[in-house]
Amino acid sequence: MKTVQDVQGLITHRLEKHWADSVLAEARGDVDPRWPWTVTLTSLSGQTLNEQWSDVWRWILAWNAWAQANGCTLTVANRRVGGATRSIPTRVAIPDIATAAAASDADWPERLGAARRRARVLHDEFPETLTSGLLRGAAQLSDVDFDLARAAAVWFRQHNAAGLTARQVPIAGLHAKWLDRNMRVVTGLSGRTELGLVTRPSRVHFSYLDGGWIRQGNRRRDSAALDEPHQPPGYQPQVILITENKDSALFFPEIADGIVIEGNGNAVTRLARIPWIVACPRIFYWGDLDAHGLVILDRLRSTGIDAESILMDQASLDRYAPYASPTFADGSPLPQGAPAPTPFLTGAERNLLERITDPAWEGPRRIEQERIPLDTAHRELVHALAAGTVLARTEREHDGRTREPTDAHGRTPAERESSSLPALTHPGTDESARDAVGS
Repeated sequence: MKTVQDVQGLITHRLEKHWADSVLAEARGDVDPRWPWTVTLTSLSGQTLNEQWSDVWRWILAWNAWAQANGCTLTVANRRVGGATRSIPTRVAIPDIATAAAASDADWPERLGAARRRARVLHDEFPETLTSGLLRGAAQLSDVDFDLARAAAVWFRQHNAAGLTARQVPIAGLHAKWLDRNMRVVTGLSGRTELGLVTRPSRVHFSYLDGGWIRQGNRRRDSAALDEPHQPPGYQPQVILITENKDSALFFPEIADGIVIEGNGNAVTRLARIPWIVACPRIFYWGDLDAHGLVILDRLRSTGIDAESILMDQASLDRYAPYASPTFADGSPLPQGAPAPTPFLTGAERNLLERITDPAWEGPRRIEQERIPLDTAHRELVHALAAGTVLARTEREHDGRTREPTDAHGRTPAERESSSLPALTHPGTDESARDAVGS
């Protein structure tokens, strides 16, 4: 037997799924095939009714009261119970969306009223292009953004914006970030498939780490534009470190033939579009030691970049536990619960992810990357290079790329085999940190 609360939940789900279609049909004057809507309440046999009659009777009273109060119609069936004929509700019919909103026991009457008002405005101004999907998007806008979206859609419908940037469009209040957030609504209402605006090329910022290169007076900072991905850097790196955060990259100590890249969080996936990055034989990733950092690592590897992680393990979490953050920088809570699949993490990395997102875990859940000294990260990277560690490919497929890059001194890997790894020093190295990290 479905309770009143059960049906209210079903009504809310149906409203969430179909409200935009229903409101748009109403604005157009069309018949709405989604209402009335009937829900089956019970199909109990006479024997079960006899055995549970006291509960059934209270259930009947509740349904009769709810249906009468909310303007819904009950369909009943006569059943023999205890020697008497009883009328048992078997179905309830909700006649229209307004009744459903009022009966949902939520804020749906207010939401429906606001959606209807916006639908009428949009249908009057954009009758040929308004869809239920665009209505959903428009319903989420503030009053100011709703008015701006309409003004922008009218302008783009009447003008050719090819070659302009978002800031050059003569609409008060419109800027690039706003347009990025509301592109789908504006483009859809305008009737265009695209607005033709010029977009800035995305750039990847990086720093050179090779001491010889730097002391020759060459530039330390550089960038690669994704609209020119084949433009080479000052030298082909033999080591790349990708950091999640900017400061960790900007001030990373020197390392021979190395480049450090500002990964910029989830934007790391774009790095696979730059050939000289893909060609590097040793790529490392160092991010925040938290759930997001591990997920970013998984996404980076999903692009085919075989990045090895440093300082993103249980030992590092334990070592720097006194510097743990209980929340994100903006105060929002850290994620807890079963994490999404991460097929490109190693077994140890996945175990760590599950541990720090387990609601029962009482240890640290987040160590910000900047809380770990750069000297420590430098030594971890040097040790990984000296030991020749390679990410455990038994836990994921390897793409089998063959690479023959040259380093900052023009040497191929074969030419470098006869020489030992150059000394990697940094004048600010804190020897006490070596003891904290270990070898």
